[in-house]
Amino acid sequence: METWDWVPFLKRRKGSIALLTVLTVAVTMAVTFIVPPTYQSIAILMVQPLVDGEPLANPTAVQLHARNMGELVKNPAVEKAAAEALGRAELEGEPEYRVTEGTGLVQIIVAGKSPEQAAKEANALAAAFIDEYVRMLEKMTATSQRTIDAQLVSLRKGIADTEKRLADARQLPDGEAEVVALQDTLDSLKTAYEGVLAESQQLPTARAVLATTIQQIVEAVPEPEPVSPRPLLNLALSVVGGLLLGIAYARATD
Repeated sequence: METWDWVPFLKRRKGSIALLTVLTVAVTMAVTFIVPPTYQSIAILMVQPLVDGEPLANPTAVQLHARNMGELVKNPAVEKAAAEALGRAELEGEPEYRVTEGTGLVQIIVAGKSPEQAAKEANALAAAFIDEYVRMLEKMTATSQRTIDAQLVSLRKGIADTEKRLADARQLPDGEAEVVALQDTLDSLKTAYEGVLAESQQLPTARAVLATTIQQIVEAVPEPEPVSPRPLLNLALSVVGGLLLGIAYARATD
């Protein structure tokens, strides 16, 4: 069919084209109004840099930390805790987690049957994740504390043993070389002990700093407009699709 034949073709087959267009629009809109609306709500967490006073000191490290948090928030324990906080066995909505590229922002997106439900579940997930993160830090801190305590016990024993041997060596008439060696060992043990002791004293502060590296900066609120279905968009698409389908059918049967 030549280009100039389209006008008479459309005039000749306008009935079938219009019929298919109307049918397509009718079916699409019927489905649109039958399908229950879905509402979406978003809570946002921000991963702070680990160095105070240098908010952009290492954007790559911040983003990597955010990605790790984005993976951690998917932990089934977080969703279970969020559901329990809302008095349910499980969440009703469908959560999705996104890390905004180039930033330390983690989005918790929940799609639900009502605006209120979506907002409540998004906020519950954010709170449950922060609680889980703090519990994880406490567990890590307890493990580190046990390791440090064991090192301190071992170093104290080493220092006591070395001091005894040093005292014995000083009583020997030819123990000068041994005294020098034992004194060096004793100094090293005491230095190591002081370092481990300082690490032990800094653990609570380090945990407190880490616990504030992630905060909820945007609280999810009920959004009255559904994200799906979208009647106007569906209507426009169905009109275009119906016209194309009608033309294709008319062309094939002409």
